[in-house]
Amino acid sequence: MKVIKVNGERSFVSRVTDGAFRYHAWATIAKLTDGTLAVGASAHRQWHVCPFGKNYLYLSKNEGKTWSRPIVVNDSWMDERDVGLCALPNNGLLMTWFNHGHGFLDIRSASLARNYTPTEWAFVQAYRAVTWNDEETSESKRGCHVRVSHDGGLTWEEETRLTISSPHGPTMLNDGTLLYFAKTSERDLDGNEFPERPIVAWQSTDEGKTWHEIGRPPEPVDVGWAGCYEPHAIQLPNGRIVGVIRYEDVGLLTMYVTYSDDNGKTWTVPQPMGTDGAPPHLMLHSSGALLCSYGRRKPGDFSERVLVSYDGGETWEQDLVIDDTAPDWDLGYPSTVELSDGSLMTVYYQKYVDENGVADTKASLFATRWTLPGRDAAGDAEKQVQTYDDGHAQNEW
Repeated sequence: MKVIKVNGERSFVSRVTDGAFRYHAWATIAKLTDGTLAVGASAHRQWHVCPFGKNYLYLSKNEGKTWSRPIVVNDSWMDERDVGLCALPNNGLLMTWFNHGHGFLDIRSASLARNYTPTEWAFVQAYRAVTWNDEETSESKRGCHVRVSHDGGLTWEEETRLTISSPHGPTMLNDGTLLYFAKTSERDLDGNEFPERPIVAWQSTDEGKTWHEIGRPPEPVDVGWAGCYEPHAIQLPNGRIVGVIRYEDVGLLTMYVTYSDDNGKTWTVPQPMGTDGAPPHLMLHSSGALLCSYGRRKPGDFSERVLVSYDGGETWEQDLVIDDTAPDWDLGYPSTVELSDGSLMTVYYQKYVDENGVADTKASLFATRWTLPGRDAAGDAEKQVQTYDDGHAQNEW
């Protein structure tokens, strides 16, 4: 696989420099039918895990040159997290997200307290005390959600709760139906725990109002479902659906790929892609190239990247480095759209580092505009080796 560093033009979607709530993460970009770009993210946060997250939507009418002030779409007492977006006909927009109740904070309070300043942690504890018994923060309200806008994200219908989630949301198939390739949540809508949490394919034929399961891929050989999360899928012009799944184990972050040739009813056994990084976001360029955006959280190589396939996801010839300036592992979840001139825009989160090497303490939302280098572009060969914490190579694909 050739590694190519692209020469892109980077800008901010949102960077907040003052106040306690400056952290952004887990964004998705979508292009509406009128050409408007929409970016959804979890923002107004203190840290990676906190109870304060809201779902913001940013709009651009000039292909990312400038962005609107945030539209607050979801703001309960709970932590509103990963935003997935899918453009619908007639300038419609579908948003997915999930939220945590305060029980999640209690489970991880010891480790979280070490990462917060004393003032920040005191604020978290005070917030928890005030809102703990609120109906909106009960365990029966938390989970995975979807809602739809029919006016380009300005107003939204009431949300629908689901039992599946994935950070970048559903995709529209060639026949206009929606496919949500996602991870089963921990509990059903009545609060009962699921015996297992497979990756599943759900379908909606009414633009996201109702959903039902239509299929699921076989369990990956030797690894099982426990480490599989955050998938994404796309349908090619020939009807094949390509699905990519994040897989994580101790010291290992990679992706598996699976295919469906019957609109998501049956799938091939997921196979390892040999990448260092995840999770995936898939999009098809007008040239026919299939792009898989992902984040690399490898020490010494923190970066936002895009894999390129010219054969429908059977092989991946190029690994494009979009941004390698992140100072630490807290980065990624990139997603990409094509602009009117064939160039691309990738949106992601990480900390900004200034010209003197000084990094922000909180993550911002970035957008990089770049051009696909072409199949014959020169690059460096990179051997894809996954390692565990003891440093010994476990798999070489």
